[in-house]
Amino acid sequence: ELRKIPEFCLALITSPIINACGAILYPTLVLLISEDPNLVVINIETSLATILFIFFAGNILGSSLVFTLFKKTSMVTLEVAATFSLLGVFVGMLTQQLPLNLFFLATMGIGFGASGPKFNAKFVNSMPEEQLGTIGGGVSTYFMSGQALFRLVVSGLVLLLSVDQISWIFLSVICPLSSRQVKYLKKCLF
Repeated sequence: ELRKIPEFCLALITSPIINACGAILYPTLVLLISEDPNLVVINIETSLATILFIFFAGNILGSSLVFTLFKKTSMVTLEVAATFSLLGVFVGMLTQQLPLNLFFLATMGIGFGASGPKFNAKFVNSMPEEQLGTIGGGVSTYFMSGQALFRLVVSGLVLLLSVDQISWIFLSVICPLSSRQVKYLKKCLF
């Protein structure tokens, strides 16, 4: 059903990967901080709390701005922005720049926060009423499956690889995703 709607075709590919990468950011950043103590803001606990706070504050801000600033912005554009922000987070990890990570975490949160309500509104308005619950449950399970799978993979990778190697792996996953989103966005706009 969702593949019949053009905006959802891209979301079915990107959202599980973006959710999964978002789920592994926290343990990867913990590993980064443990490898480089210069990234600690005041202490380790404050650094980790700041990282979570920045992302969730961005998410709340994006959800709030969806009715004003992002009113005419498409869901696809917001997902592309969130994906490029995720790309920036992994670049920040490679360069070991905590301020860069915090900036891109905030922008990623804003993109996710703004695209969520647009996705839900489009979903509710385009699905048959009798199938909303079934399809909605399937979509939630599908999107969350990426998180579970990637957490399992990263828990094994953390034992074997450095944070730089893990960042390179996820950059290689996100770059093709970003280019695919840009191609789709150009097709929609032109």
